[in-house]
Amino acid sequence: MVLTCAPGLPQTPLPAPTRYAFCPISVEAYPIKGRADETIFALWADDASGSATGTIAVYADGLRYTIPFADSVAADVRDAKVLPTPLVVPLVFSHIDSAYVDSIAGSPCPAHSPYVSSKRQTYVVRYSGPNEVVYPDWRRRWQAFLDEADARALFPLPPGSATPEPACAKPYVGAYTIDAVSPREPYPYHGLTITRLEVAPDGSLIGARVEKSSGRNLLDQIALGAISASRFAATIYRCEPASGNYYFYTYWNP
Repeated sequence: MVLTCAPGLPQTPLPAPTRYAFCPISVEAYPIKGRADETIFALWADDASGSATGTIAVYADGLRYTIPFADSVAADVRDAKVLPTPLVVPLVFSHIDSAYVDSIAGSPCPAHSPYVSSKRQTYVVRYSGPNEVVYPDWRRRWQAFLDEADARALFPLPPGSATPEPACAKPYVGAYTIDAVSPREPYPYHGLTITRLEVAPDGSLIGARVEKSSGRNLLDQIALGAISASRFAATIYRCEPASGNYYFYTYWNP
């Protein structure tokens, strides 16, 4: 068995247990061709697509903006038939430092995976072998999303508050595994268990859930047990430790 981790890869989510503090939606930003001073924000659902109301925190040009959204569709990454609601904001894409969903329905999101780059519109990920996963090809729907953005009025940008630029060499570092514990017992099965972890600012494990089962509940439970005994490093966001989540891969090779 081999344990590896891959921060930031899009995965196939399952509903989160309520005892975990995963933020149910994330945000990404995209440039608009021919409109250098405008940016599209879109929400992505952790589970099924749905409507959401809340705020997005955006850092750009030394300012922090709190952008509200109301009844906006957060699209399911597993279903390319439902488009997210485009939020067209008068911000220069190349000037955006980072962004994340700050609150939903008035409640703050205690864990987030900050925006760094946007590739969701082009990805099609495949894993070879008996547990192949094929993700929707959003390229086929992306023009419809852009057409809807063109038809929407420019979103009014609230005044930003001055905030110092991050003053460290690596202001953004994703959570990662320091020491992966691996069970010693051999199991005569092939498979892959993908687990989503939430790591607290002090590096402790807040929670874990199986995003993609190996197909055998025993292997999934063993993977969760090994993860609970492993050690992790927290997300660094703007030079400060923050709660965040990432994906942990357990490959089963007898």
